[in-house]
Amino acid sequence: MNRKEFFIGLIWQTDRLRFSIDTEQGKVVNFVAQYETWLTGKWQAVVRYDFAHSFFHRDLTNPDGEQEKTPIDIQDRGQALDYAKNDLIANWQQYLERYTNRMKQ
Repeated sequence: MNRKEFFIGLIWQTDRLRFSIDTEQGKVVNFVAQYETWLTGKWQAVVRYDFAHSFFHRDLTNPDGEQEKTPIDIQDRGQALDYAKNDLIANWQQYLERYTNRMKQ
């Protein structure tokens, strides 16, 4: 199994996407795709996609650490990775706004 880990910076040094992808014979067998923001002196996980718990899902993280889990009906892990990457790139600002609004509550 091969593991590749990398970051994609979104805005300078305050927002990034983190990917950890495991492949076998060129096929995705597992991954984590996560949007993180730099707040209160550390990286905060805002939203994560993965196959933990044996199904593909999105975890929206609240500032208190609680997570809201949403199952997504995609079985192919390569397609799931594409879905996660596209959603994070398209919607990271909305996820950040949701997270920071909950910090104010």
